[in-house]
Amino acid sequence: MRTGKDPDSSNPNSSNIDIPLEILKDRTLSPMEAVVEYLKEQCRYSYHGIGILLNRDERNIWTIYQRAKKKRQHEKKEAEEEAEKEAEEKSAKQEGI
Repeated sequence: MRTGKDPDSSNPNSSNIDIPLEILKDRTLSPMEAVVEYLKEQCRYSYHGIGILLNRDERNIWTIYQRAKKKRQHEKKEAEEEAEKEAEEKSAKQEGI
């Protein structure tokens, strides 16, 4: 059973979707990772549907999506560590006053 939207390959207009350019501004992800992430999370396409749209095997789409998720998790972890470090520095300054 498939979930999400799958484009109808018999309808040539079904592959016309709008992808906002803003998703490419974040240089953390490659353009392909950003597009796959957008289609999977925002448009709720299945790996199979994204593969049809991008003319890629769905296994490759899965790999690209997993790599994008891993990069996002790493980015989030770094941001949390930075915030924690800043809080510790602020606390140390207040104690030194």
